[in-house]
Amino acid sequence: MNKEIPLNIQIEHNFAMRRIKLLGIAITIGIFIIFILGILVPADNNEPGYFALNVISLVICVALCIGSLFLKKILLRKKVRQSGFMNSYFNSHVFSFMLIDFGGLFAITTNLFINRDLIFASVSFVIAVAFMIINFPSVKDLEEIML
Repeated sequence: MNKEIPLNIQIEHNFAMRRIKLLGIAITIGIFIIFILGILVPADNNEPGYFALNVISLVICVALCIGSLFLKKILLRKKVRQSGFMNSYFNSHVFSFMLIDFGGLFAITTNLFINRDLIFASVSFVIAVAFMIINFPSVKDLEEIML
């Protein structure tokens, strides 16, 4: 679809992209800090009976991160319009970042503080950071938006 995008929308999109990327980087740094602090906690809380809890928390992390992609696409297509473009575009990314943040922090804290498993916590951290980067705004987002 070769549709002409108004210049004011392109400018607002570039400004919003910077704000969203800054927010995403701040959230990623927060996830990283909690992950590092969780590694420093003494490793005396390993219960083999809670292995299912580790797996469930990792599955929840993956499900929420994948769901964030779909939520972002749905919000971009249905909620973002020419009037109030920047606010609705910003909010569509904030809600998807919220799902990633919740899923990642839930899995990391469960796997480090409740039942210590560094492998599951590391995988959760990598998944959360990867989906945060995938959900960063791009120029291709303008193609999905129905202005």
